[in-house]
Formats: sequence, structure tokens, C-alpha cells
Amino acid sequence: PSVLHPPHYNPTWCHVTPRHANLSIPPDFPIASSQAMSAMAAKIVEREQGSLEGDTFGSSHYVLYESFSRGQDGEEPYLLIWLHGADGGGVIPEENLRTMQTRLQRRMFFLVPVSPKQARDGRRFLWGVSYTKNQNKNGYGYVFGELNDEYLDSLCGLVRDVAARVGASRVLVSGYSMGGFGAYQLGCHAPDLFDAVVPVAGYGLGTEEPPDSSCGAPQPESTEVFSRFLSEHVSRLAAITVLFVVHAPSDSISSFNDAKRIVDTVTEYGGRAVLVEVPEHAANTDPSRKKKAKLGHHYFNYALLHDSSEQVLYAQLRAILSGDIDADFSTGSQESPLQPAVVDEAA
Repeated sequence: PSVLHPPHYNPTWCHVTPRHANLSIPPDFPIASSQAMSAMAAKIVEREQGSLEGDTFGSSHYVLYESFSRGQDGEEPYLLIWLHGADGGGVIPEENLRTMQTRLQRRMFFLVPVSPKQARDGRRFLWGVSYTKNQNKNGYGYVFGELNDEYLDSLCGLVRDVAARVGASRVLVSGYSMGGFGAYQLGCHAPDLFDAVVPVAGYGLGTEEPPDSSCGAPQPESTEVFSRFLSEHVSRLAAITVLFVVHAPSDSISSFNDAKRIVDTVTEYGGRAVLVEVPEHAANTDPSRKKKAKLGHHYFNYALLHDSSEQVLYAQLRAILSGDIDADFSTGSQESPLQPAVVDEAA
């Protein structure tokens, strides 16, 4: 059963020295294996569809799903907003959502929006960052684009409404690559709304990477943009329960160094932040029908779906959100961010 009201609701929101987490997982803390997950047999049901419309952004369709395993149908749920990457098109297989639900070991609602379509004035979108054709010259829309407050207000308004209607005890936002960029945007825009922001292979507005790097951009302009993003926006993430960043140092599409600077900034402002490094051997393990270059940017399954994701993400995230363990974010600096155990797994 669902606590959602009948499907009459179809809102239109418009006009309107750094410290890293020192986490220790108790040896008896539950780890979900593939075999255990199969036994749980999570169900997933589409509960609602709708669309956000605005004056300064194009249509943004969304779908709301509910997923639960045996015995969880009356449990107080979590709400997770999933943001797709540049090639995701807003579609995530329901099987992937079921896997996430089972690994989180919680009754879940998944709100799955689509990045806005082109606005009437021709602007395109990277979630809440809009850019003109000129601003996106050479693909630098993520540097010279601008945050669109109307869309961010609209999407966060929808999240608030859904969270209230389903009685969510925790609200999370996550995404991969461009979706990770969107997760940063939403968390910075409304830090009071989210308990956890979980960007995987994400990036920020601007970059400190040099122009000759694979993910570099014109300097010093790009560093100036990124510095403002850190001070004016990322600093706000210190108010949430946890920023949990998963990134590969070998990633040549989304800068690992920028991700580390984001984590460092949150901790410098007194917030809770975890940076988990994806080892190089796992950074290109996503399957592909085409022969692809080893760009270090293909670890979606490793980080989010396969058994390796237990050590990379879910065991620690479950523990933090449930309060079974707490991260020590106040005992000084460490030489490196938290490192998960290496898990050798064929993708």
C-alpha cells in the first residue's frame, strides 16, 4: 500500500587543513550480498507522473516510484531523487531502482525527473545550470552557464511536497556524472531539504583543471568561476547530514581534484563530508557495446549496483542515515580521504 493520495496531483511550479570522515563500520554491521538481495525480492510500483513548467526553463517531466521488500510496506520511507547523466535521457531501468532499494534496506520512494528541455529563449540545461550557445562554445556550458533559480526552486518545491505526502524520514539526492553536478546544485540550493547528497563521478560549476588537461577549461576564468561556486554555494552543504562523494582519481571527464576541493570546502565550513576513491582497476568496468577509450569515467555499476557498491557506498550510507554509527568529523586531518577495501569484481 502507498500513503500517496489518488493521482489527481499534477503540479506546475512556475512564476514562482581539511578534515575527512573517519568512519569505522562495526564488524557485525549487515552487508547485503547478491544472494541476500535476491531473497528480498523488492517490488517497484509507479505512483505518479507529472511535469514542471516555467517561464525560464523548458518542460521537466518526472516519475515517482515506490519500492519495498517483504515486510517493509508499512515502514517509514526514505525519498531519493535520482538525476540522470548527459546520456541518460531521464530513463533509469526499474531493476536499477530495485537494486538501490534493496541495498539501502529501506522502503523507498524514487523521484526521477528529467533535466529541463530547451527554454523559449534557446537556453539549454545541465539540470539547474542554463547556458546559451555562445556560453557552451567548446562544451564549456558547465563553466560559463548560470544557475537557474526558477528551475531549482520548482524542483525543490516538488521534492518538499512529495516528501511531505509520503512521510519521508530522510531525503537524499544522487546522480552520476551530469547527475552528480545536479546533486551538488540541489544540495547547495536547499541544504535544509536534504539529509544526504551523493554525487558519483560528478563535477562542479567551473574547474581548477589546467587548459591542457582532458577536463580542463580556459584559465584563469574557470578557476574564478569554481572559486565562487565553492564559497557562495558549496559552503552551504555544510548544513546537511552528509555529503558522500564517490569519484575515481583516474577520471578524465569529471575532475577528481575538483571533487576533493568540494569535500575540503564542506569540511572547512564544519560540515560532514566523505570522499571515497574508486580504484583505477574499477574506473572503466561498465560494460559497453562499443569499444571505448579508458577515460576512468565508467564506474556506475561498481559504485551503485554491484556487490562492490556495499563497501564503496551503501554500508556506510545506511549506517550514517540510521544513526547506527556516526562519523568522526572533528579529530583533525588525515593524509588521504576514506578508502574502501578493494573489491575485485568483473563488470
